[in-house]
Amino acid sequence: MRVFSVCLLALAVAACNKDITAAPPAALREVTVEPTQFTPNNVTIREGGTVRFSFLGTAHNVVFTEQPGRPDNIEVAIANITLDRIFAVEGTYEYTCTEHQSMTGLVTVKAVEATDEE
Repeated sequence: MRVFSVCLLALAVAACNKDITAAPPAALREVTVEPTQFTPNNVTIREGGTVRFSFLGTAHNVVFTEQPGRPDNIEVAIANITLDRIFAVEGTYEYTCTEHQSMTGLVTVKAVEATDEE
């Protein structure tokens, strides 16, 4: 019983320690632009991070909702290419393929805390 109690205490301490339980947001996320969807369609990155859009064989574009801090749109429908977009400002950025309105995605950009970069 004592070993079990010690294990429970160790788990409780670990759960309360941010450095152990929470990794900082990634600097790079990849989104595959598939024939009928963005995969994944919801990513989280850190401020200043990059989303790499890999377009497969079907032509698509990526148009972000108009808001301050959003990156440039990929307005021309393209295929078989990879393009990066940098997200410099914390926030939530929705996007769609205007050629295929059912294709939507979301990029959440989180501020980097000083301890995240150490």
